[in-house]
Amino acid sequence: MENASKALLIAASILLAIAIVGIGMYIYQSTNITETINDASTEMEIKQFNFKYEIYEGKKKGSMVKTLLDLAAQNNETLYKEANTIKYCVCIRSNDKSLLNSFKGNNDMLIGLNGTRSYGVRYPSNIKDLSDKIVNSKMYNIWFNYNDLGYIWEINIDTV
Repeated sequence: MENASKALLIAASILLAIAIVGIGMYIYQSTNITETINDASTEMEIKQFNFKYEIYEGKKKGSMVKTLLDLAAQNNETLYKEANTIKYCVCIRSNDKSLLNSFKGNNDMLIGLNGTRSYGVRYPSNIKDLSDKIVNSKMYNIWFNYNDLGYIWEINIDTV
């Protein structure tokens, strides 16, 4: 009888250990699922952010470029009101000689546009000033650079 009770205690201990391991595995898997959902959510957020700009990529008329710049100015205007949003702000760069010449008296704009500063033109008022210099009927080439997080960081406006 003594051996039978020891056998039952051993069996109960084994069942308890299996139950604890099973609960641990369940918690681990549910944590991984949550992380996967968060990763997918972040990826979707990045794609949505980028898509609103990427539809303007390629050779576009000046009127489309103005729309793109207005979108960037609105985006940056909203973000400047919040903290820690620099990863979402877009900068504008250009090598278009006519745009650069139109800002000849404004060194800050020239330095931002031609890439000698680590960030381009990103203040909403400056983006709007740049938009005013875009010629509606002229063709421009639009392309992007992305930051480490995958967000569009720079909008490049080049001559065609």
